[in-house]
Amino acid sequence: MIRGAQAAAWHRGYLLMIVETNHDRDLVCEAVTRFTERRAHRIIYAAYAHRQVDLPPTLAHANPVLANAFDAERKFSSVIPDEFGGGRLAAQALLAIRRAPIGFINITRGDPAAAGRLHGYRAAVESAGLPFDESLVIYTGESANRIPGKAGGNAVDGYKAARTLFRRHPDLGLLFCATDRMAMGAYDFLKETGRRIPQDVAVVGFDNQWLIATQVRPTLTTIALPHYEIGKRAVELALTNPDKAAPQHIVLPCKVITRKSTYRPREKQEAPNLPGA
Repeated sequence: MIRGAQAAAWHRGYLLMIVETNHDRDLVCEAVTRFTERRAHRIIYAAYAHRQVDLPPTLAHANPVLANAFDAERKFSSVIPDEFGGGRLAAQALLAIRRAPIGFINITRGDPAAAGRLHGYRAAVESAGLPFDESLVIYTGESANRIPGKAGGNAVDGYKAARTLFRRHPDLGLLFCATDRMAMGAYDFLKETGRRIPQDVAVVGFDNQWLIATQVRPTLTTIALPHYEIGKRAVELALTNPDKAAPQHIVLPCKVITRKSTYRPREKQEAPNLPGA
């Protein structure tokens, strides 16, 4: 996302200044003050994960453009990913293998990404003529001991959720994980229980985290979030949409990156028994 924003700014003759705030309100306000002192043309407020944000007054008065984030009242221009479309693409990729129930390991209930991906998953399942079954959906990240703000999307969460899911549905053959990290944990569970990927269980992740998706075996089919494009479009919006203009809200599509976790080779055909010459 930063690379996309930086490339777009530099292309238009601007230099991108960056402060990592971790959503600390005091640090956010200090950053706004420093940017204003340096006569920054516009401020972009970006989130690491797609989320709703509550802006401190100092930042709100600066009329920022929001990247990978949105405010509750939609007062500020924003650029976000199409979570619904991504969830639908993931389920469709699995249903293309065969029309069967899909297990879904999701992140924290109520999270914008979790909600969008669930609705997309459900739309694809019902469009295929299958009933939506809540017992096929596992939410992670709801433990009382979890660090606030963490979505419960790591490998340990994926392993535990896969264990719960396959105890409920031992014959399940299609699995959608809402993060690649959870898919990595689910891989461990599937392999420990003797299930082959993708022959017994086809798996689709989400995020296209390169160091995971390309290094697990088999490599992971996943949904790529448009992070680079989010940063790029946020800068374009900041530079072209006047400060006092009506806010614009841009939703960018995700895409499927197909790898071997959903690949099913054709079964070998026996050579015909031809009579000798």
